[in-house]
Amino acid sequence: MHMKMDHIGWEFGVETARHAYMLRKKFTFMIFRVVCRLEESVQHHIMRVSSRMKAVLRQMNQSRMAKPITIGAAAVLVSTGYGIFANGYVIFKTRHLLFSDVTHVPQRDVAIVPGAKVYSDGTPSRVLKDRLRAAMVLYQAKKVKKIIVSGDHMAPEYNEPGAMAAFLVEMGIPQSDVIEDHAGFRTLDTMARASKVFGIRSAVICTQRFHLARSVYLAVNFGVNAIGYEADLTWYRGHILNHFREFAARSFALLDVHVLHAQPRFPGPSIRVF
Repeated sequence: MHMKMDHIGWEFGVETARHAYMLRKKFTFMIFRVVCRLEESVQHHIMRVSSRMKAVLRQMNQSRMAKPITIGAAAVLVSTGYGIFANGYVIFKTRHLLFSDVTHVPQRDVAIVPGAKVYSDGTPSRVLKDRLRAAMVLYQAKKVKKIIVSGDHMAPEYNEPGAMAAFLVEMGIPQSDVIEDHAGFRTLDTMARASKVFGIRSAVICTQRFHLARSVYLAVNFGVNAIGYEADLTWYRGHILNHFREFAARSFALLDVHVLHAQPRFPGPSIRVF
């Protein structure tokens, strides 16, 4: 009786194994068919796209737009490569001149604060306030003797340097130690005028990290013994966009300095600070 039960159990095990094998075989075959059909579908789609692309390229080649499009595509590739080189070069050349700890900042004559957005009521934006606070820290630590605030005052109703100076004076900086530059329409203008108009020979640039390398690079190339102090006190809206814009700005900065030999829009009369 015991042997008979063992035989039945063995037959049951064999039958179960056979069924499991058949199911696995059917499942494998089904998966194989699905993969084959998917592969055929993908290949067919690739052939359709390739055929359409060939037709488009053939048509472009026969049209008058072929040459401009080719030149444009080449220009994009070249400019992208140049942009990467320019950004790497500016960052590399200024890497040892940027500071985030005020105790490590060497003494210089002035702090230079580039302008940024000012609201209609005359209040500096958060980005600009942080730049001004960084300059205050340097002044209070006796790292600089004076502060130059440089920004856009193209229209009577919009006055960046005036708002910046008012903020610093309100925070306790003596009026006599705040110098306003009303023609700092862009970073190049600010740094060029610091050298050519105000006669600055050494300075600490106070701005956000993304903007600092280019600012210092421009100042140095206009004859200022410049270093940079990071003004990142918080997180700012549009942070990622700022980096994309700065990528383009660094690329143009290299052209401005070494190819175009750009000068400030309004050189102005000499105003000596010291």
